[in-house]
Amino acid sequence: MAMQSGRWTSQEKVLLEQLVNRYRTNWNEIAKHFPTRSARQIREHYQNHQNPQSRCSTNAVNPTNTCLYELTFLSVDRRRITPEESKQILTFYELFGPQWTLIASCVSERFTGVMIRNHWNNHQRKLRRNIRSAEHPFTTGNLSFTFLCLAPLKRTNDVLI
Repeated sequence: MAMQSGRWTSQEKVLLEQLVNRYRTNWNEIAKHFPTRSARQIREHYQNHQNPQSRCSTNAVNPTNTCLYELTFLSVDRRRITPEESKQILTFYELFGPQWTLIASCVSERFTGVMIRNHWNNHQRKLRRNIRSAEHPFTTGNLSFTFLCLAPLKRTNDVLI
């Protein structure tokens, strides 16, 4: 059968909650009860949406800049990432590379790895956009300058006016 994407129905959410109570985090076993959802879809939905307290948080960072984990259940907070948190993400990315869950646990207990990865990708996209606009000053968004450049030029004795 084809995999289903899109919103989860309330019936699917209730069934998932019952199956998690029964099978814990055995996603392959749970997936047997969802013919149109993969084990990965089920796990990601449960961890990132239905049960936001399923993440571990970090309570301390040791001197070698590696995170120490202590199992604490916290809620995911979907507020914007602050500039200070963004700087921390950059620092931890330089240390760990694209280990999004590890970076999320080091930056703040309110983020998931998916949130950190999406923030990183959006930030990189904005940087590339800014570099391109700096390389092509005619496309900076200055509308009057753009129209001025596109206006037909008149020639008078081989001199542009």
